[in-house]
Amino acid sequence: MKKTLLLLLLPFISFAQRMGAVDRFGTIISSKSTFGYNYTDIIASNGDAGIRFMRIDTALWTLHNRAADNFLELYEIGRGTRLSVAKISGNVGIGVPGSISHKLTVQHGGSTGILNRSSASYSLIDIDAFNGDAALRFAKAGVTQWNTRNRPGDDYYEIFELGGGGSRFVIQDGTGNVGIGETANPTYRLDVLHGGATGIRSRSNSTFSLVDIDAANGDAALRFAKAGVNQWNTRNRPADDYYEIFELGGGGSRFVVQDGTGNVGIGETTNPTYRLDVLHGGSTGIRSRSSSSFSTIDIDGASGDAALRFAKAGVNQWNTRNRPADDYYEIFELGGGGSRFVIQNGTGNVGIGETASPSYRLDVLHGGATGIRSRSSSTFSLIDIDGANGDAALRFAKAGVNQWNIRNNPANDDLQIFELGGGGERLRIENGTGNVVIAGNLAKGGGSFRIDHPLDPENKYLSHSFVESPDMMNIYNGNIITDASGKAQVKLPAYFEALNMEFRYQLTVIGSFSQAIVAKEIEENTFEVATDKPNVKVSWQVTGVRKDAFAKSNRIPTEELKKSEERGKYLHPKAFGKPETMGVWYRDDMKNVRADGPTSSIDDTPMVNTVKAVTQTIAGTSVEDKKVISNAGPKTPVQGLQSTDVMPVSNKEKTSKPVEGPQTTDN
Repeated sequence: MKKTLLLLLLPFISFAQRMGAVDRFGTIISSKSTFGYNYTDIIASNGDAGIRFMRIDTALWTLHNRAADNFLELYEIGRGTRLSVAKISGNVGIGVPGSISHKLTVQHGGSTGILNRSSASYSLIDIDAFNGDAALRFAKAGVTQWNTRNRPGDDYYEIFELGGGGSRFVIQDGTGNVGIGETANPTYRLDVLHGGATGIRSRSNSTFSLVDIDAANGDAALRFAKAGVNQWNTRNRPADDYYEIFELGGGGSRFVVQDGTGNVGIGETTNPTYRLDVLHGGSTGIRSRSSSSFSTIDIDGASGDAALRFAKAGVNQWNTRNRPADDYYEIFELGGGGSRFVIQNGTGNVGIGETASPSYRLDVLHGGATGIRSRSSSTFSLIDIDGANGDAALRFAKAGVNQWNIRNNPANDDLQIFELGGGGERLRIENGTGNVVIAGNLAKGGGSFRIDHPLDPENKYLSHSFVESPDMMNIYNGNIITDASGKAQVKLPAYFEALNMEFRYQLTVIGSFSQAIVAKEIEENTFEVATDKPNVKVSWQVTGVRKDAFAKSNRIPTEELKKSEERGKYLHPKAFGKPETMGVWYRDDMKNVRADGPTSSIDDTPMVNTVKAVTQTIAGTSVEDKKVISNAGPKTPVQGLQSTDVMPVSNKEKTSKPVEGPQTTDN
């Protein structure tokens, strides 16, 4: 205490020795010793002994023993205590009017603090604690909030949140490792630990922001873990400077961006040769999926040749693309097959086989003996043909010349088979009635009607066969009763004689024994019946052979020789106990496929593909079947440990005995 007081008074004593003291009249008061020390005692009965500094008649400063507590006080007149030194403790206060709790206590009401400044060389403030707990503590309105210190247990630099927060930040002694949250033993240069759902953020409020990771061996990485177990690594791969995402724990390299080309490899992480090169060993692929709106993958070729190419074990098989010459959508078979399918630009016409210029909405061309098939493996299968004007049709041609048309007749919605080239309508099924009209002759093996049985319509059918004749015969019949003279006139239709010739008659009396004859043959569409008794009922029948224009020009031959290729064969071989191979309609190629393929549409055997490859100039396009050669090759791997190695981290082990007594982190 005495030493401290002496140091504070030396400037004033020295000044008094050099200059003496001046009273109000200018008298100099001096104290001088020619040997040993010399001092002046200032004694006040109330303890307020001091020296006052004035300017003219104005008191400015007082250095005195403060009577209330015997503190040495430097007091600015009119403004208060500026500096004080506590008795016994020697604690120094700057701006503190009352008690002083610290060795140096500074109090002010402004927005400044303590400045330690050098005008030439360095400047510092040393905080040296005997137990190692050297600290700066920060408070708000007297409540301590933070502590930054040398942690005595391990000599880490620590920032500690007082009031329960605990250790927030450390710098490890010896390694310089920084721990944020991880303040027990940071094992990385920056080791961050938190219990919330945040992390690390680098943010700029005006221009760019970045975090640089620079490794001397090139293995600069971010590693991701779950509960301490490393899962993933994203890094600069040191062997070739690819950007790589690596699955730790055995998964291996999953994703790369190739250095120099920018090619991206997913699975193909050795040498991706495409802008996106995907390799996998499973049964998945690439998916673009939207959970709410549309999803798309755009393929845009500068030349117009934008394509998807399909391969099998590295051998290209198919290509689907925008054909650059005409912007058709095209499916192209690689390896010689050529263009198989197109959608015409502008019209939307689809060509299968007809890939040069499809002129129909669906235009199919093939060189084999197949066609179009709609097949269902479980329920019905159909092809709908719907014409806006009702003219929905199938048209049949031979070598480009139209022959037949089967259609819905738009005038009346009848089903119509129409012979093109002048033949006209050949068959009609009338809409609403189902009546069938055939313009020509009908040849058949047999015929009948089939109806619901009139006596049991719910359980039985009734069928009758047609009445056949070698002639084109018409039959007319009826009943008539002769008059009192035994005569009767039978009136036939007015067209009878115009339609028929070669008349035949048959009479049968009913109800009594009597004779009946045709008294007069048909004349003016009438004939006369006579009986030997009056009032006899007679059933009559007349037949005639047609003589109309169609019948005259289309007589059906009763007997005719079979054509040479049909001789020895049967229309109905099974009826004669013969095998079906002896049928007139049977063809050898129905069961035997020849090398050049089947020759008939009734062939039921599998088809042999006889389509020849289409020759096209494909060099320099996406349909070129050429291997892609990468312009980036593997580089020499870097020796030594890599960031993808799953290795335990060797932590610095440092032991120290706990320091006894209070620490600065005690609140």
